[in-house]
Parts: sequence; structure tokens; C-alpha cells
Amino acid sequence: MANSITGIDHGLVGVRDLDAARDIWARLGFTLTPFGRHKGWGTANYCIMFEDDYLELIGLVDTSQPSVSLEAALKKKEGLFGVALSSDDARAAQTSLTEAGLAPDDISDLSRDVEMPGGGDLVNARFRLVKLPQASTPDMNMFVCQHLDPAVVWRPEWQLHANGARGITSITVIVDNPEPLLTPYEKLFGAGSCSPTDDSLAAFTGSASLIFVTRDDAKLIYPDVSLDETIEAPYIVGVSLNVDTPDTAADFLTTAGIPYAHSDNGTVRVAPEYANGVVIEFARPPAGL
Repeated sequence: MANSITGIDHGLVGVRDLDAARDIWARLGFTLTPFGRHKGWGTANYCIMFEDDYLELIGLVDTSQPSVSLEAALKKKEGLFGVALSSDDARAAQTSLTEAGLAPDDISDLSRDVEMPGGGDLVNARFRLVKLPQASTPDMNMFVCQHLDPAVVWRPEWQLHANGARGITSITVIVDNPEPLLTPYEKLFGAGSCSPTDDSLAAFTGSASLIFVTRDDAKLIYPDVSLDETIEAPYIVGVSLNVDTPDTAADFLTTAGIPYAHSDNGTVRVAPEYANGVVIEFARPPAGL
């Protein structure tokens, strides 16, 4: 574990209409948390909780309290636009990242009220964040996140999904050139954390991987997906979710009337036009994960 980072905490999915996005992802077979509003920020969310990580559907609800990163992302496209890294100790992470020369921001605090199941009481969930600069995480928008009240958001009933999804295996990013990314990401995640090929780089975060690929390589990875050529790199194109059996996802999507592709290895893939700009894969996790 390098820099007190334990892996991916969550992926941020920027959407223009939060309630519409909630309905889209529910139709894909995900259980969503109740609506949550960030205190002091102009954003709100619905979350898709897994066993150890989650996806956050996040949108702007108050233009008087703008979110610069989200507004910029939504001008480009809907979809994944950032990754939060998990840590059990944000202060230790901030110290370690500073010593490593990664120039993190000072710690900031965030909280949101979480509605309990059945329309019950609102419970405050608190987070401690450490933003990382672009120079230290090239081609990515990233920050470290410590949950101070994890039991509030990781409720068992919110982790059960009709499509069988259990967690994040990898997040794929289209970049112009993966090769220069090896040094900064090994500095972030530790020596030996990155595995390069001619056209890609896999960076293991501690729990899941970030896969950096060229646009041409992305077309090979997603042969049945029509990628938008007008979106400039870098951008996060998709997420792979682990399932015990991809057939569970396929059966649900068939019943819901949502088109999908079935790869030779059994992976089930949903195109971005059905998921707010995100390519979603349902696949058995690689051996060892």
C-alpha cells in the first residue's frame, strides 16, 4: 500500500439530469441510494454501492455554488470524469503524498445528509478529501477520500443489485499516449504497480486497475461499441464490474429490453448511449482479484 492509498473508493459519473440518470441506472439493474445533497457545495448525488467501492451519479443542483470540475466535465460529455482513491487515513496520505513530491492539496472536509431506507431520518455522512494536482495524476481527475462514517453509506440492502454487480474491477481511460504515464502512476501507487504494453498501461491501485489506452486500442477492446470520435482525449470511457456470472446481467438486461453485446469470453457489455455516456462491462474478475 503506497501513500496510504488502498484502492479505488468510487468513480464519479457526471450527469445533467440526476433524476433521469437515477431511472436509467435503475433500469440497468442497479439499486440506488436515496438522493443526497452535499453541504456547502452545489452538487447532489445518487450512489450505487458495492461491497468495497461504488459509483456516484453526481449533478449540479445549485448554480450559485458551482463545481468547476463537474461543470467542465459536463461541457465535454456526460459520463465518468473522475476517480476517488480510498484511504483509511487521509492525513497520513496527505503527508506521504507530500513527501513523495506529488504536491497534494490541503485536507478538505465534505459531508452530506443520507436518507435512511423507507424515507426515515437523515444521517450525516462525513468525508475527508485530499485533491491531487493534474501534474501528479496526468490525464485524470483524482482525489483521496476517507469515509469517517462508512456504515452510513455501506448498508447491506444498497449493495444488492439485480444485475449481479459486486464491485469495480477496472476503469478504462482513453489517452493520446500511455507510455509517459508509467513514472507518475508508479510514484502514486508504488513500484511495480504499473504494467505497460505497446498501446496501453494498467495501473493497479490496490483494489482495482486504471487501464490507459489509445483510441485505436479502445476500439479493439470495445469492438461492438461506437465510440464518439468528437470527444477529445483524455477521457474516461468505461468501467468493468465484477459479477459471479455475466449471465445474471444478460438475463436482467434482456428482460428490461436493453441492448447489450456478449463477448467470446462471456463479458456482457452495455454501450454508452444506454448509461449516461459510460461503457459498462459485467465480467468475472481476473484470477487473484
